[in-house]
Parts: sequence; structure tokens; C-alpha cells
Amino acid sequence: MARNKKNQNTAAILALLGGAIGLHWFYLRKTFLGLFYIFLLVKFADTTFFGLPVVILISLINAVKFFNMDPDRFDRKYNRSWLKRQKAKRRYPSPTEPTSAKKQKTRRPKIKKSSSKRKSTVNKYLKQAKAAYDKMDLLEAEKGFLKAMSADSSNADAPYYLACIYSVWEDKDRAFEYLERAVKNGLKQVTKISNEEKLAFLRIQEEYQEFVDNNYRRISPQELPKEEHSYVEQLLKLKALREQGKIEETVYRKEVDKLKNNYGN
Repeated sequence: MARNKKNQNTAAILALLGGAIGLHWFYLRKTFLGLFYIFLLVKFADTTFFGLPVVILISLINAVKFFNMDPDRFDRKYNRSWLKRQKAKRRYPSPTEPTSAKKQKTRRPKIKKSSSKRKSTVNKYLKQAKAAYDKMDLLEAEKGFLKAMSADSSNADAPYYLACIYSVWEDKDRAFEYLERAVKNGLKQVTKISNEEKLAFLRIQEEYQEFVDNNYRRISPQELPKEEHSYVEQLLKLKALREQGKIEETVYRKEVDKLKNNYGN
């Protein structure tokens, strides 16, 4: 006959209230222990500790033990049959259960290993490159940051540090290139550019203010009028670029001033 799961708290309460006659043991189907407690009650009724019969004192200890016992341990000790049935149900599901439901329960979400692996690789390159950067081993740092960008072109930290390195080396073209890319990729705290010590060389360049005014973006040579065009043609092209939003107002005014100086207007 199937046995129901025995409740831990019920066993503890029975030990507390009727432990002298072994009620908790009968409840847990430990019949021999239950009869033994009755024997102890009859045989040693006159034997007491602290004014309590021995069997009652032992039952109180049992109650405390049940109350404090780990539930998993209680089940392993007193609910073995119930645990076996549960294990069998998991191993052999009910035949009435739909097949699709079974598959749905056992299906595990797929993990994009390639994405997590790439992220781990990028972080590894960044960590190594930053360590070299802090030690001013800029050549080794450059290699690490370039590897990080190769693994993830959308990373913002790697191009920022590369811009700092190229600024220290006074390579302004590459410094501007990578700083523009860092901002484009979503560099956090863009304001730190104006305070970065290693970008000092870049900040003293003539085109730096234009670069900042143009939202940290360089003016492409193709976007500016060619010199061989007449004054009016170049002026009209500059105006068109400004209206299209390709150049900022400050850049427009500066180029107009240059034209005026060149043509003596």
C-alpha cells in the first residue's frame, strides 16, 4: 500500500504531546520504537530526571530534534518510500501527459556561446592593454587595444585609449581618427576628453576646436569646396553644406572668412 509523506512538524508535535506512549514513532511507522517507549513508560515510571519520567524527557528531546532537523534529511530518513515514488515519476512521466508538454519541460534555453565568448575575449584584451597602458608601455598597449577593436569594432574604450596613445606620440591624424570613433561608438563621459592629460597635444591643434564644434567629428575633405572653384561657387557650396547639416555654423563662418581673405573681399 502506498504511503503518504510524513509531516515533520506533525511528528514534532506528537513527540511533544504524546511522546511518552510513542505516538510520534507510530505516526512515522516505527512501530517497534513506539512499543519500546510504552515499555519504558511502564518499566521506569518511577525513574525521573528533574521531576520528569525518563521517557517523557527523551520525547521532549525528540520533539526538539524534529523541529530543528533539516527537511531534506527528515525526508531521507522517514519518507524514503515517498522519495522513491517522486523519483520514479520524474524518470517515467505519466503516459497521459502530452508529448509536446514533456518536450517543453525538458527543453533548455539555448545560450549564445559565440557572443559570450567574444565578449570574454574583448575583456581579456582590454585588461591586458590597460595594464600595459598604466605602466606606460604604450607599444604593448597599442597592440592590445587594436586586438580588442578587431574582436569588437563597436567597443568605445579601445579607440579612446588608442587616441590617447597616438596623441602622446604626436600622431594627430590617427589620434583624431580614433577619438572620433570612440565618441561614435558611445564613449561614456565625453567630457573627460577636455581633461585627459595624454590628449594635451591634440587639444593644441588648430583643427581641434572645429572637431569639438562638429560633435567630435572631422570635416571630410570631400565636404569642403575645392580651391579652383570661383568665390561665388565655393560660397554657395558652403551654404548648401550648412543647410544640409553636414557642417556646423562655426565651421561655416570660419570657411567663409578664409574665402574672403583669399579673394580679398
